Amino acid sequence: MRGLLVALCLLWAGMVHAEDYPALYDVRGVAADDVLNVRAGPGVGHPVIGVLLPGASGIEVVAASADGRWLLLNADETAGWASAFYMQRTGPIWSFGLPAPLACFGTEPFWSLERTGPQAVFSDMGFERITLSEAWSGQASARGTDQFGAVWEGSDRRITATLRREACSDGMSERMFGLSTLVIVQNPDGVQMLSGCCALAP
Repeated sequence: MRGLLVALCLLWAGMVHAEDYPALYDVRGVAADDVLNVRAGPGVGHPVIGVLLPGASGIEVVAASADGRWLLLNADETAGWASAFYMQRTGPIWSFGLPAPLACFGTEPFWSLERTGPQAVFSDMGFERITLSEAWSGQASARGTDQFGAVWEGSDRRITATLRREACSDGMSERMFGLSTLVIVQNPDGVQMLSGCCALAP
C-alpha cells in the first residue's frame, strides 16, 4: 500500500489543484442498492480499492484529475479516486477565508488542533485538552488563497499556525490531505514547533 501512496503523490503534480480544493462533497445519484466505487487511479481501468455508500456526505476531496472527471478523496484509511459525476460539492469557498470546523494533527509527537469558529482545542501527549480563543486568522498577502495563518491564545499558551493548500501525508496511513501546517506552541515550559496535516470537518 505504500507504493499506492507514492503513486498518488506523483499523480498530484498533474492534477487540477485549483483554488477550490480541498472541499467537501456528498454522493449523489447512486441507487440505494448500489455503491460508488473508489479506484486506485483516475479511470475505470484502475482496480477498486474501496466504496462510498449512497447518500454519503461530508467527504473531503483534495484534488481533481486534469479533465475534472475524477476526484481524489479518502475512503476509510485509503486515498483513491471516484467519479465526479456522482459527487456534489457542498463547500467551503476559499475566498471567504480559512474554513471552520477544521481538524489539524501530527505524529512524532502526536498532537491535534481542532478549530471550531472563534475557538480551538489543542491537545498533545503531555497535556490535557486546552481551549483557546482565536485572536486572528487570515490569508497571506500576495499569495491568493493558498496560504493562511491563525493565532489562538489562552491563559498561559499561545498557538500560531500557518496552513498551506498542498498535498500532505500523515505518515501513518494511506490517506492524503489537502492542507499542510506548521504550528508553534508557546507555553511556560518553552516553545515547540510541530508539523502535520489538516482536514476539513463536515
